Amino acid sequence: TFTEPTRIVYMGAHLHGWQGGRNLIAYKNGVEFAQFPTTKSADEPYRYDTPWYPTDIILQKGDTISVEAVYDNIHDVVINGAMGILGIYVAQE
Repeated sequence: TFTEPTRIVYMGAHLHGWQGGRNLIAYKNGVEFAQFPTTKSADEPYRYDTPWYPTDIILQKGDTISVEAVYDNIHDVVINGAMGILGIYVAQE
C-alpha cells in the first residue's frame, strides 16, 4: 500500500518457469492491470523469459498493489520454491 502519490515507470516479473511457473498477474486495488506470462527461451534451452517494460501507471496515496503467481504442477508432490515477484521502478510525484 502506497503512502504517497507514486508513478510506476518500469515493471516486470520473475517466476520459476522450470518448476511450472506460467503467469504472474498484478492487481491495483483488487483489479487486474497487468499480466506477465513466462515462456521458455527460443535460443537458450535452460532459460525462461518473463517480460519487463517501461510503463506509466499513476498510484494515489492508499492504492495497493498485489500479485498472484500461477503455476502448473504436473507431479504428485508439492512444488518447493514456487514463487512470483513483481518488480517495479517508481518515481514519487
